[in-house]
Amino acid sequence: MWRLGRHESLVVFGGPKLGKSSFLLDLNQRLDRDAMTSRYLDLDNADDQEMLLAVVPDPPIGIYLLDNCDALCEKKGTIRDFLSHSSGLRVVMAGGRRWHDEVSVNGWASELRRIPLAVLLDKDARQLVCASHLNEQVESILALAGTHPYVLNVLCAQDRDFNADADVAAVWSEVSEMLAPFFLNVVQQLKTPIEHRLLHYLVRLAAPVNPQIAAEALEQTTLKAVADMLSWLGVISRCIRNDEATLFANSALFNLWYVEHVAGRS
Repeated sequence: MWRLGRHESLVVFGGPKLGKSSFLLDLNQRLDRDAMTSRYLDLDNADDQEMLLAVVPDPPIGIYLLDNCDALCEKKGTIRDFLSHSSGLRVVMAGGRRWHDEVSVNGWASELRRIPLAVLLDKDARQLVCASHLNEQVESILALAGTHPYVLNVLCAQDRDFNADADVAAVWSEVSEMLAPFFLNVVQQLKTPIEHRLLHYLVRLAAPVNPQIAAEALEQTTLKAVADMLSWLGVISRCIRNDEATLFANSALFNLWYVEHVAGRS
């Protein structure tokens, strides 16, 4: 809200089901409450794509919230053309890996403020669980789900007792139909060998580790860019623990799926 008030335009990146659409829809409501004219467009929708390049309305809309911008990655120039004929408008454009890669190689995006999403911080994940009927089983749920909002919501919707000794395999059998396609979608976002290697290392470790230690283990000088990518895709947590930077594949359910369906085939 502060950056939009400064007439900046923003690019939002996030992995599957990390909350991009929820973020834009909530922002749309906040802008409306503050009497700031905005329009939300879902670019997976053909009608919304056409509206994007329509004549600027009168009275003009001050802020456009564009969701699923990945849908335009093959239509070279569409976003650039929109920005050029909408001079003075503010835009928040959200998308996933394809959108990130498109923005990264295009000069027209150099002045856009980039905002990556990520999994929840531990304290926010605890708040989410406490708001459900499982508020007395927070630690068990966090150990199983990690801090990805979608995985947490799937677990919180289950009608079962998550005790401290919960069998990961037993829980997985109950939620695999919902989570397996999502986990596969997330892993399919990875592109480079080092991204796969770092995720493989962190899943096998299943504990917080300093990024430099991880870099040394993988014979790399630095893993910052790779860790950034995995973090905003939602496959790892990247935060400060006990005054130390850490990387952590913190979902026992994801780790179990990964070991069975990815690591075992590589």
